[in-house]
Amino acid sequence: MKVTHYSRFEPIDAAKIEEAYTGITIRRVISESDGADSSVMDVFEIAPGGQSPYHCHPWDHQVYVINGRGWCRGESGRQEFGEGDVIYVKPGEMHSFGNDGPDAVKLVCVIPKAALAAYHLAKIAEPSTSDL
Repeated sequence: MKVTHYSRFEPIDAAKIEEAYTGITIRRVISESDGADSSVMDVFEIAPGGQSPYHCHPWDHQVYVINGRGWCRGESGRQEFGEGDVIYVKPGEMHSFGNDGPDAVKLVCVIPKAALAAYHLAKIAEPSTSDL
């Protein structure tokens, strides 16, 4: 069993993973290094004005909003969310998360571990601008 505070994990600037992210940090708090076989858990912090790109992928997101108020955009439009809300993004569904309020938004996101390998392998397969 593991019990630790999320703040003990270094935040990673999401823009270092994908440039289209702005004002978002990620802390991977549960992963295969903990023995998690099927999923990983991340804590996202979205600064005022921050947002993720509008995108889709073949895995789902299970999200719990810890605090703050923000928005998510899906194929049916934009919806506001706040502390205590839960959000489910289906596999293949277009989505984006953002914050246009004055305070940071903090949320927990659980994704299948297989998504990490698929995402990173896809990024490796993409040619960089220096390869063109």
